[in-house]
Amino acid sequence: MEYPAQEQMNVQPCLPAEEERQTIFAGLEDKQLRFFKISYPILYLLTYFYSAVFFNYQTASFFPFAIGLILLSEALIRKLAYPSLQIKNLDSRLEARSFLIMTLAQSLALSLWGLHRQLEFFQFLAIHISFAFYILSRTGWLSQGRLGILVWFDAIQAFCILPFKHFIAAILVFIEGKQQDSSDSSDSLSSKKAQQLAIIVSSFFVAGILVYFVWSQLSQVSDSFASFFSNTADFIENLLESLFSSLDSSMILFKAFLAVPVSLYLYGLLAGSLLGKKDTKLSYKKFQASIRPLRVAPAFAAYIIIGSLCLTYALFFLTGLGELGQLLSAGTVAQAISPQNASTVAVAGFWQLVRVSILNFAVLGVFYLIAKKPLWDQKGTRFAATILFIFTGLLALLAGWKLFGIYIYLYGPTPLRLISAWFILVLLVWCLLTLIRFYKPIQAIRIGIFYAMISFTLLCYLYPMLLPVAK
Repeated sequence: MEYPAQEQMNVQPCLPAEEERQTIFAGLEDKQLRFFKISYPILYLLTYFYSAVFFNYQTASFFPFAIGLILLSEALIRKLAYPSLQIKNLDSRLEARSFLIMTLAQSLALSLWGLHRQLEFFQFLAIHISFAFYILSRTGWLSQGRLGILVWFDAIQAFCILPFKHFIAAILVFIEGKQQDSSDSSDSLSSKKAQQLAIIVSSFFVAGILVYFVWSQLSQVSDSFASFFSNTADFIENLLESLFSSLDSSMILFKAFLAVPVSLYLYGLLAGSLLGKKDTKLSYKKFQASIRPLRVAPAFAAYIIIGSLCLTYALFFLTGLGELGQLLSAGTVAQAISPQNASTVAVAGFWQLVRVSILNFAVLGVFYLIAKKPLWDQKGTRFAATILFIFTGLLALLAGWKLFGIYIYLYGPTPLRLISAWFILVLLVWCLLTLIRFYKPIQAIRIGIFYAMISFTLLCYLYPMLLPVAK
């Protein structure tokens, strides 16, 4: 009578252990698994050419890299052919197509004209955001099925959770193949040899890094060992130069090493979004439920805070009518204002106006979290919020006039003026969308993000037309 219980105690612990050893590739068919194995070397080669951007600013490789990465992603998606990946949701399909077009358009601009002066950071950021959200929307990982208030969580998913959670997926795919080979005697010998080759190459790679580190440290301890190290390094360098005289061997090796973590990161994003179990810890309903305890602020709190801001803005415009009149007429009299004065007028107060406008959006966001009822669901608070964003639009228009009507109109564009102009236009559109949202249930956040990304993509093409000399 005791033996069955004892057998159960001996057998049951093995089951969860087997489950824990399963990877995200466990449910794949043999053909699908082989395709995922092949995809990593392809991705590594793509990232190798991508790494050239960080050294010699060889941006010409951006467009081929983007095409190759998208084709590889689509090939993996179609190879799986999961129902969840057959995008039937029109909302998600719009995101996928839009970010696909923006990724290609931005990469083409980089290949044609390179990095625009003072726009470098924004160009890098825009193209990576476009591709990341293309993957999320294409594979059904957007928290709301579309862009929305949880876009911040989607960004964390794309840039942190998915790639780092599956950072070693490129290694696990070969381990999964090894496990299947051990359980299935019908697998070919060539597959085992390929796995062994991958292990050997990986071992040499790790050994090289470790040996180099130890060698560099010990060379500081012994002069004779340092001399031997230097002579050996010179010999290897001369050998590589004799074999590849026209190539920079040190740069090639450095790019090869750099491409390893970058390719693992991208492979983690692709494999994780395609095969990983979708994290349902945060959805729109759960987000609303989680912030419900925060919603304790009554309507009169909004009246006090928003009313005080509106009163301040009203006093600003009333007391500065004379200055505003001079400011509005400054751009029409080119001879009455010097370039130095134009610069002073345009710059003075510009960023202060921008900061105040952004503050109003922050106030709206805070009240979205803490107000008992949304501001647009009550007549009084909706009216107060409307007045607030009318003033926000006026402040943005004033900043825009300083930039467009005076500085750019009289003395032409510069890189900084162009990016500032783009930001002001985005701010004005967001103000308009917010005002419309108060009275009509539109997808304001979604439209606002689309406008910001599309308009920046267009800016990348307008830049060389407006500033043909600047690079």
